Amino acid sequence: MSFALPGCRSNFSLLWGTAFPEQLVGRAAESGIEHLGLADNDNLYGVVDFYHACQSIGINPLIGVRLTTTLGNLHLIARDYEGYQNLCRLVTGVRLDGPATETQLCAHGNHLVCLTPTVTGIGKLRAIFGSEVFFSLTGREDRRTLQALAETNLPPIADPAVSFLDSDDYRLHLLLRAIDAGAMTDNLNGTPRDAPECFFPNTDEMNRRYRHIPEAIADGLALADRCRMSFPDHRNLLPSCPGTASEKRILLRDKAAAGLRKKKGIVGGAYQSRLDFELTVIDRTGFTDYFLIVSGIIEYCRRADIPVVGRGSAAGSVAAYGLGITQVDPIVEGLYFERFLNEARSDPPDIDLDIDWRRRDDLLEYIYDEYGRDRTAMIATYTRFGARMAVREAAKAAGFTPETIDQLAKRLPYGASPHEIDDAVKKLPSAIRTRLDIEHFQPVLETAARLDNFPRHLGIHPGGVVITPRPLTDYVALERAPKGIVVTQCDMYQAEKLGLVKIDILGQRGLAVIVDCQKEVQRLRGESVAVPDNDPATYNLLQSGKTIGVFQIESPGLRALLRDLRPQKLNDITLALALIRPGASDSGMKKVFLDRFHGEIPTGYPHPR
Repeated sequence: MSFALPGCRSNFSLLWGTAFPEQLVGRAAESGIEHLGLADNDNLYGVVDFYHACQSIGINPLIGVRLTTTLGNLHLIARDYEGYQNLCRLVTGVRLDGPATETQLCAHGNHLVCLTPTVTGIGKLRAIFGSEVFFSLTGREDRRTLQALAETNLPPIADPAVSFLDSDDYRLHLLLRAIDAGAMTDNLNGTPRDAPECFFPNTDEMNRRYRHIPEAIADGLALADRCRMSFPDHRNLLPSCPGTASEKRILLRDKAAAGLRKKKGIVGGAYQSRLDFELTVIDRTGFTDYFLIVSGIIEYCRRADIPVVGRGSAAGSVAAYGLGITQVDPIVEGLYFERFLNEARSDPPDIDLDIDWRRRDDLLEYIYDEYGRDRTAMIATYTRFGARMAVREAAKAAGFTPETIDQLAKRLPYGASPHEIDDAVKKLPSAIRTRLDIEHFQPVLETAARLDNFPRHLGIHPGGVVITPRPLTDYVALERAPKGIVVTQCDMYQAEKLGLVKIDILGQRGLAVIVDCQKEVQRLRGESVAVPDNDPATYNLLQSGKTIGVFQIESPGLRALLRDLRPQKLNDITLALALIRPGASDSGMKKVFLDRFHGEIPTGYPHPR
C-alpha cells in the first residue's frame, strides 16, 4: 500500500531533527513515496531546498509547519501558494510576538490544512479552518484517544511525526535535545523529545502502526493529493521606481551619462558605446530598477556625508562608474562588464557597498524608511556546527568536565568541520593522545562527527539586505535575530531561488580609518590628501606583510603571500587576491606562479591553435 508522510521534521527543527531535508527526500524516493511533507518547529528555514529537491525527482512537496498557537501545537499544511504565504505570516507572528492567537489564525487560515493531535479546541478549529481540520495520528495513540476521535467525526490522517531517518538516529536526537537543554543525555527528565519510534517508516511499519485504523493512511493520501503548492517563477523581486519603463530607462541613461561627463568630460567613443551596450543588457535582464535603487542609496550617502564605495564585479560597469556606485574606470583598467552582468547568467548582479561602519545603522534606517519596514530586512545565515563546537557540545552532554573538554577541543584545527575530527585526532602526537585518553573520548568524537554541517542557530548576514515590492511575508517568513534585528528565514542562496535580490551594505572599519586620516591631515595641515598611485613607502609596507587592518589583505595567508610576491604595483595586489583563492592555492599552482613571477623558472604560453 502506498502512503504519504505529511510532516517530517528536518535538522532545521534546530537541535531536534537529525536529517537534512534532502536526506528525507532521498529516503522517500527510495521508498516510492509520492507525497512528502516538511513541517519544522515554528520555522520555514528548510522549505526552499526541500521544495526543489522534491521537484527534481517528481515528489509532491507538502509545505507545512508545526506551529505554536494558543489552541495548542498545530500542524499546518499549505494547499497552494496562497497557503504558503499565510504560513509565512503566521510563522512571522509567532517568531516576533509569541504563540499565534485565534485572531491571527482566523486572519491567515485560508488555503491551509490543519492537523491537530488532540480533540481539545475542535470547535474553535472548525470555526477557523472549516472542513480542513483533521486529526493527526502518530500510530502510537491509546484506546481512549481513538475513542475520543471517533466521537468528533474528524477524518484521521496518518502522521508518524518523523524526526530521524533510522531508529539508530535516536541517540543523535537525544544529543541534540541535551544540547538545547544544556543537560546530559542521561538526564533529560522534563525536556521535550520525540519517541524512539519517530523514524522514517517503510510500508510494513506503516501498516503495523495503523492496523486498527487503516483509513488514516488512505485519508492521508487523499489529503496530500489535494495539496499542490508551487513557488511562482519570481525573478528580480524589487520595488518599482516611479515612472514608466521607458521613463526609467531614460532616467538611468541620463544619470549615468551625467556622471561620466563630470568625471571624463565629453562622453563619446569607447565610453558611449560601452554605456549603450550596458544599458541595453540592464534593460533586457530587468535590472533598471535595481540600478536606480542602488544609485539612490549612493546619493543619500553623499547627502548624509556617509563614506561609501562600491566593490566587486560591479567595478566592470561603466554605468555603475557613471552613477557613482564605483570609483574605478573600467575602460582604463580593462575590466569586463560581462563578469558583472550578462544575458547568459541566471543569477542576479551583485553590488557590494562598503561604508564607514559607524554610519551603517544610519544608512539602514534610511532604507527602512524609504522602502518600508515591512518590505525591508536583513538576510539570515545559518551558523553550523564546526569541529570544536561539536566536540564541546557532545562532550558536555556526555558528562565530561569543562577542563577535559577544553584540552581536547583546543587541539582541533580552528575552522575544521566535524567530518574532519577523526583525521585531526589521528594526527595528534601519541603522547598527547595518551595524556588526553583519546580512547575514552572515542564515542563522543564519533557522535560529534555526525553533526557535520548541522545548523546550530540563526545568524545575520554581514551585509545582505533585501527589499521587496510587496510585504516580505508574501515571499518569506521573518524572525528576530539574537541582536534584535528582523531577518528573513532564508539565507542568501534560498533568497535567490525565491527571486529576492540582495544588496550588500557592509560596514568597513578600514574605510573609517581612511576617512579619519584624511580629516586629520586636513585639520593639521589645512590641505587635502592627494593619494599617489605608486607610493614606494606604501609598497614597502605591503612587501613586508604589515597589512593588519587593511581590508582584504590582512589575513595571515595573504600577509604571507604578500611577503612572497613582493608587489610593486596595484595589479600585483590583484594577482595576490586571485592567487589566494582555493583553486590556485589548493592545486599547488601558487608556488609555480610565484617562481614564474620572479623569473626563477621560464613561463611558456600555449599557442591558441
